[in-house]
Amino acid sequence: MGGWGSGSYYRRSSGKNTAESSLPLDVRRLKRAGCLIPGKYFEWQWSTGGNGRASIGITVQEDYLKLQYTHKKTEAIKQRISFDRTPCNYSGERVWFICPHCGRRCAVVYGAGKYFSCRKCYNLTYETCNETPRDRLSSKANKLQQF
Repeated sequence: MGGWGSGSYYRRSSGKNTAESSLPLDVRRLKRAGCLIPGKYFEWQWSTGGNGRASIGITVQEDYLKLQYTHKKTEAIKQRISFDRTPCNYSGERVWFICPHCGRRCAVVYGAGKYFSCRKCYNLTYETCNETPRDRLSSKANKLQQF
């Protein structure tokens, strides 16, 4: 038996990369921004603290997105991410990405490596999953202070 803090209950990090540290591309956010119009080309940027972290060129087609970006500043990548659509209860439709790797329907694909894939394919976790009980209490207190 281990001593205090040796169990998984007090473990700080799972060793997995986090979704927050990668580049998320959210189809819901693209739709809200009015970007999912077939034939439209635009650039999407990720920033941290006002500084540009990365950018990607996106061309929208009827049933897929064409992504164009540079991986590690040397290799030009072109990737296609297909859409799926499901009807909503009262009208309209909901748009989903189809993960290019596993074929799973998802709202967010992540640029955690060379290509964009879903969270499951990259085995990503969320930062909150690595918090200790004390960290969770501190996070809750900070959120309450923001109101």
